[in-house]
Amino acid sequence: MEEDLKWIVHTKCKTHGSSCGGSLSQKITSGIFTINEKKVEKFAENYFSYLDEEPREILKSSLISLFDTEGYSWTHKYIDISCEESDVNKSITGDFFFMYAEEGSGEKHKVFIGLAQLTKRPATNYYFLKDYYKGNEDRVKQALKHMLYKDVKSKGLITN
Repeated sequence: MEEDLKWIVHTKCKTHGSSCGGSLSQKITSGIFTINEKKVEKFAENYFSYLDEEPREILKSSLISLFDTEGYSWTHKYIDISCEESDVNKSITGDFFFMYAEEGSGEKHKVFIGLAQLTKRPATNYYFLKDYYKGNEDRVKQALKHMLYKDVKSKGLITN
């Protein structure tokens, strides 16, 4: 997984030398929360507020549904690799979301939430090379998982 992260965040290329320019953004968050059933909608609105509407609504709905179950594990991924000549200025994007809830006690559930997002943009008026990126959705997914793993480990939420 670490090699996949290095693969997607690299800045070297054969055509442009040491740097292809462009930009890379990463958003990672994780934590364990005790959430009261009566306040789950407000928690979801606040915690997922920085996300675009579609993933925000998916996560909010999934979080609310966990209160109807005894235990819950959920993952969701979205990956879009734009790498054709017609994709000038288009990004490579990936989202990976993970939630796990233990059986709650009454109105409260302990929930682990992990979110990783990555956006890689080419330099202005360029596009990503098809031969390098096309068909590598699994590598992007593995990179996102590694980002999340590093975040969780750095917070001491898991140990070796």
